[in-house]
Amino acid sequence: MEAHTEIPSLDQCWTPATDGHLYVAGEAKAENTTALKHWARELAEDSWEVWGLGDQTELAELSAAGGGVFGSGEVRQFEVKMREICEQMDRRYAHLENRKNVELSPVAIVVDDLDRVLNRAANDPELQGPVEGIRFSLAACQRIGRTVGVHVLKTVHSGPELGADEMAMGKLVHVTLARIFHRVPDERSGLGTIPFT
Repeated sequence: MEAHTEIPSLDQCWTPATDGHLYVAGEAKAENTTALKHWARELAEDSWEVWGLGDQTELAELSAAGGGVFGSGEVRQFEVKMREICEQMDRRYAHLENRKNVELSPVAIVVDDLDRVLNRAANDPELQGPVEGIRFSLAACQRIGRTVGVHVLKTVHSGPELGADEMAMGKLVHVTLARIFHRVPDERSGLGTIPFT
């Protein structure tokens, strides 16, 4: 018996302009990765520039769609790409400040199991600098990227691991064994769960 239901299209659970970033949480890593990969592919097919960090076999098709994927052994290269994206954000902000009408093509940074990848890399003293650089750049993208079309999509183990700042800058989508849920306000607790059917 198949435990998964069909993954809804990304536009059913996330609107970049209003939701900002997307955090995919769930009970099983495989489901988080499957949903993230599916949605990243949708963005790539929709002409987004998509850059990924994670298991190259899981995210490999993103490379062919415009952008690229960096495996867990390519932390230095991903750190360089993240610096380039941050510089691109600075240029985009400069255009906005100068009131130049410029088309901002959307960019997605797709990160699968960030802590596992970076913690493993941080064990190598030569990679501690790039690891911190990635964390700093991702935080900058989460803080100011959405205004200039840069969005972070990442898997998380659970909603509580996200800080209040991260939650305010993005939307949490919860993946379970049988269904995909999205968080909405609940009168009692402030959080509720609605299944996609």
